[in-house]
Amino acid sequence: GVACGIGGYVVLKTQTNALTANLGVANIGLYALCYTPMKQAHWINTWVGAIVGAVPPLMGWAAARDAVEPSGLILAAALYFWQMPHFMALAFMARDDYVRGGYRMMSHPSFDRTGRRVAAVALRNAAAMLPLGLVAVACGLATPPFAYEASILALPMALSSAVFYRRPNIANARRVFYGSLLYLPAFQLLAVAHRVPNTEKQTLSVLDELLKFRVPANPWAWTAWSATGWQAWAREGEAVEELHDAERETRIKKNSAPSRDGVERDRLYEQTVSPPGGLRALGESMHATSAAPFPFLPPPTWPDAGGGPRR
Repeated sequence: GVACGIGGYVVLKTQTNALTANLGVANIGLYALCYTPMKQAHWINTWVGAIVGAVPPLMGWAAARDAVEPSGLILAAALYFWQMPHFMALAFMARDDYVRGGYRMMSHPSFDRTGRRVAAVALRNAAAMLPLGLVAVACGLATPPFAYEASILALPMALSSAVFYRRPNIANARRVFYGSLLYLPAFQLLAVAHRVPNTEKQTLSVLDELLKFRVPANPWAWTAWSATGWQAWAREGEAVEELHDAERETRIKKNSAPSRDGVERDRLYEQTVSPPGGLRALGESMHATSAAPFPFLPPPTWPDAGGGPRR
């Protein structure tokens, strides 16, 4: 076993990348050092085993992309959630064998005399499989039809698990078990059929659109207790801000006659003020909504601002 583990690490490291090889080593350690001894100690071993079973598809994604990404986690989540109704049904059907073998599964009579707890675990995880297709589409992993097809595919699993929960018996557990055998290959085939090709010009997914906002290099600077504290959030656009300041002053001088009072000058200033560099990245609508970093907050004021707004 040790030789196979070492050999597998070398092959993965040389033929794919270090990330995939390290995931493989970590999974071997989790299986051999945690999951295996726990099977005779506590029923939580099933959840540990589900993590072990979810890592291989994540390794496949890492081998192709050299990164752990949301799309790869969707494949791992599918394996994780699938294993629970699959194995809980099996543990219920073979609970006497597990007891004789000394394995402490949740189906052990000392933990679950009626089978209701086992069935509840199967039902919760089967329900979690329903939105997997939608999340896969949102992450850019698959095309929109996959969202509907994956949900329809998971629905019989959820319904059979619900029946198993209502009446825990061997017949209902067997339906969940055999249904799980059909679900997994069907889900994987549909994922392949509806995959989004990974091209260099691939458009951003919905999730990428939500996460594409870039955090400033010094995100704490805008909280500084000073008159220009919140504008420090835009330090990266300082040169552009100086250009806008010069342009703003030029427009004020051009439109403000010497006879105009200070109120008129303030009005022109407010009309020509531009959002700071960091907020400018969010678009003019943010500036038009509020002068604050967030549109639902009032414009900030500070004690050292000279008793009034910036002039």
